[in-house]
Amino acid sequence: MSQIREVIKNKNKVEKAQKERRKQNMAELRSTSAFKAALHDELRKVAVILDDNDVDYVVVTVPDDQLARFTGAIFKEVNDFEITQVEGEPNKFIIRDKLISF
Repeated sequence: MSQIREVIKNKNKVEKAQKERRKQNMAELRSTSAFKAALHDELRKVAVILDDNDVDYVVVTVPDDQLARFTGAIFKEVNDFEITQVEGEPNKFIIRDKLISF
């Protein structure tokens, strides 16, 4: 009888750990989706600013806690702009319209 109790106890521990892992993954996915949505909203604002003929580029400062997400997103998600990092400043980026040449 004690073996059955141990098996059930271990099964419950494993299920609890799996449930917690799924919960953490869902929270991370929600957070990432919210970040990408906010980034696209902000980039729309940058696009409006860059539509002015007097503006060549926009410099943005990214908070340190969002830097990894931002750099990942600009390589995967952002194709409309040319984004370069300001030399010597890891959390500042220059955003320009992407020039298309043939």
